[in-house]
Order: sequence, then structure tokens, then C-alpha cells
Amino acid sequence: HGIYTNERRIEIALAQWLHDPGTLSLGSEYETGGLKSLWSNAFAAYSRTAYEAASAITTLYRGNQDMQLRDGAPADKLMIIPNGIDVSRFSKIQRRPKAGRRPCIALIGRVVPIKDIKTFIRAVRILADTMPEIDALVLGPDDEDVDYARECRDMVAQMNLSGNLTFTGRVKLDEFLPRIDLNVL
Repeated sequence: HGIYTNERRIEIALAQWLHDPGTLSLGSEYETGGLKSLWSNAFAAYSRTAYEAASAITTLYRGNQDMQLRDGAPADKLMIIPNGIDVSRFSKIQRRPKAGRRPCIALIGRVVPIKDIKTFIRAVRILADTMPEIDALVLGPDDEDVDYARECRDMVAQMNLSGNLTFTGRVKLDEFLPRIDLNVL
């Protein structure tokens, strides 16, 4: 559901390991936009090549299609197949009564930089200042980028949120959805 080129642009923009001194002069009239620009352009070229070679290009929604068109995807190859939701399964889930339980917010997703878990943690810190009884959950696997997951856990500890924010790992959503009051993307 992510757009490859856009995800690479975000990763490159956030990359601390990629030193980018800005515009580099090569001693002639030609100037580059720096290493980050070079890498972004390379990934955009990879996408255009893949789009040209593909017989069909699918995505989840129109907004993604707009990005694909801007990145060079031929319009006649584009189609949308939305994420499927098992309505009969999820509509049967009964909400737990609010009486006697703490309010609960959740982020459902992998603990990886592209999901920006750190911003969720900062938001929980702000919320906990005015609503100290808040429960916050990160529902998703944390084994894809173990360094990032560790940084997120350290951040929770540094912000004194251990009593508020829980990393659950992989879960059966049916067991958690009844108590979630707000899902955060």
C-alpha cells in the first residue's frame, strides 16, 4: 500500500548516515543537488523503469495513484484494489463499556521508521500530561528494525511513559479492538 518512491524519499530525508553537504560544485557549470537528491533521483528512475516494464500497476486508493502518475506510471496500466476488510468478522466485535476502564488509543503497525512510532510516543507524552490515565498501545511486530524498536522503547522510558504505553508485538486484533477508543495513523 505504500508507494516505493515516496517511501524511499522519506527514508533518505530522515537518513542521518547520509551526509549531504548541500549543493556540490564539480568545478564546471554542472552542479548536483547533493547526495540525498542523487539517491532520490536514482530511486525515482528505478520506479519509472518498473512502471514501464509492468503489465499492470495496482494500488489501494486514488491518492496513491496520483503519486504513481507523478512518478511516471502510465495511466492505462493503473488500477485500484482496495484493502479488504472482513466486515462480518469485525462488525461482530463488541466494544467494552467505558465504565471502569482507562481510555485507550492505539497505533496499529510495524515498529519501523516509516510508521513514525516516535511521533506517536511524543503525542502520547503530550496527552498523558492532561490525561494521566491514558493507555496507549503499539500493536504490531517489532522485530523488523530492532535498533529502531529499542530507540522507541528507550524513548518511552525517558519520557516516563512506561505506565501508559505498551508495545504488544504481534497480536490478534479481535482481542484488542474492543477496548480501543481511538486508532491513530
